[in-house]
Amino acid sequence: MKKRFKLLTCALASAACIASASALGGCLKTKTVSGEMHYNSWGTEYGIKVEVVVQNDKKGDRIRKLTVVESDYVEASPAMNGWDPKVWEDNLQTLLTAYRGAYVADILALDVATGSSGAPLTTGDAGFNNFGGEYIITDATLGSARLLLAVQDALSKL
Repeated sequence: MKKRFKLLTCALASAACIASASALGGCLKTKTVSGEMHYNSWGTEYGIKVEVVVQNDKKGDRIRKLTVVESDYVEASPAMNGWDPKVWEDNLQTLLTAYRGAYVADILALDVATGSSGAPLTTGDAGFNNFGGEYIITDATLGSARLLLAVQDALSKL
């Protein structure tokens, strides 16, 4: 009788563990969405493609991972007029990390001003909108804006 009781107790405890693990797993759902942003300027197709992993929990949807996907778009202009594309390359990973943990609603609420061609405006342009310090690489505003617009494109598909 004691063996049966122990066996039944173990079985019930195991079932409870499995049920609670399933319930927790059910609360934390992830979804991967893709997005892109591109435009043509002076015969060059500038842009970027991204994949965003979003996790839903009790507090809302949050970005868990942001990855740049290989594309035929030019992410950063070549060196000219004092601009060095190494600024973009050296700081991209830090920028991608800045998105980790951000709420989807907060990212979608950011506003990037663009011109008639779809190109983001830069700090020297009239109408430029500072869309958030942590989401801008200093001296790489265009790339930062392209990335944000691509992320917003992906998040709009949730």
